[in-house]
Amino acid sequence: MKTIQLFLMMTMLLGVGACAGGPQDESFGQAIDSAAITTRVKTQLLKDEDVSGTDINVDTFKQTVLLSGFVRSKSEKNRAERIAAQVQGVDRVTNNIVVKGE
Repeated sequence: MKTIQLFLMMTMLLGVGACAGGPQDESFGQAIDSAAITTRVKTQLLKDEDVSGTDINVDTFKQTVLLSGFVRSKSEKNRAERIAAQVQGVDRVTNNIVVKGE
């Protein structure tokens, strides 16, 4: 009986450990949160008339948003970063957007 209990406990602990994220991985819950943040940021970029949201890529990892793509001006690049930073759940924004012609 103790062997079965020990086996069940070990199985449960391994299952819980598989759901935890490490420094370079996200847990299942973190991945869901990141997807939601990405969606909110992208939606805000697409709604803004001063930003070409279709030309900007958004990725999120553990509440850090990465912006990339190409825009027409430095002000558009800065505006995209400000929009992303204001979205609920965003802790940090890394802006790798390239201004065309620079």
